[in-house]
Amino acid sequence: MLAKRKRRRRTKTPFEIMMKRLNLVTSRFPQETAILYIREILEPSDPEFLDLIVAAPPPTAPCIVVRASQLKESQVQRLRVMLLPHRREEILVSCLDHYKGYARTSGYVISLERSLTPVLQHFSGFQRRYATCTSLDERFDLLFGFSFAIHRYSAWMHQYERTRSREKVLSALARHWRHLLMQNNPEDLGLDREFSYPAVFCFLDKLKEQIESIDMQGLPPLKFVFETDDSPRPMIDESRVSLDDDSFSVSTMTTMT
Repeated sequence: MLAKRKRRRRTKTPFEIMMKRLNLVTSRFPQETAILYIREILEPSDPEFLDLIVAAPPPTAPCIVVRASQLKESQVQRLRVMLLPHRREEILVSCLDHYKGYARTSGYVISLERSLTPVLQHFSGFQRRYATCTSLDERFDLLFGFSFAIHRYSAWMHQYERTRSREKVLSALARHWRHLLMQNNPEDLGLDREFSYPAVFCFLDKLKEQIESIDMQGLPPLKFVFETDDSPRPMIDESRVSLDDDSFSVSTMTTMT
């Protein structure tokens, strides 16, 4: 009698492992939780971007698709996503709609380039709500929603007539972030450690770069100091992932730098 040949298991790719990890973490949140991509695995500024994309076939052309099977672990580890439970998503959409609504009535590009008024009005309302909010996770949701919206609709940052008002908004935001991140752990803020917490720092790095790269036309450069030397910046140092046909488990060690 011939011995039964043992089926060889296909090795999971780094991309598949990452998606499994993301699914596992997401399953701990309510079913309606959304996902916001802060940093894609591949972005146009990455040197290998053109080597790992191909044109999508009709009828989806001219979109591009990534050869996920060719992604290395170091590339997959770039992914930064924020999990958005219902309230966080609701606040974020509301903040974005503030500027979209202004765009529909006034023409957002021209208006925000010529006036800080919509941002200052939004900031005033945000400050009042933030000051009276006692829930740490809701405070995070408010701060992230406002920060993400002004990052997305950033033409107002190039306004030179009211530089003091602009600096007041940005300084207050940086101060709020410093206090929130230094004095609280991720769980207090409603964040998972593996995906959302690193995504916060990735987003703030992007916001900092955006603010500090503004041409100030001879004025002192803008600063966005959202962290101090004592700020707990997370870095995934080691992940031990076990994948098989019937079970999936993750053990992640997170170190602070």
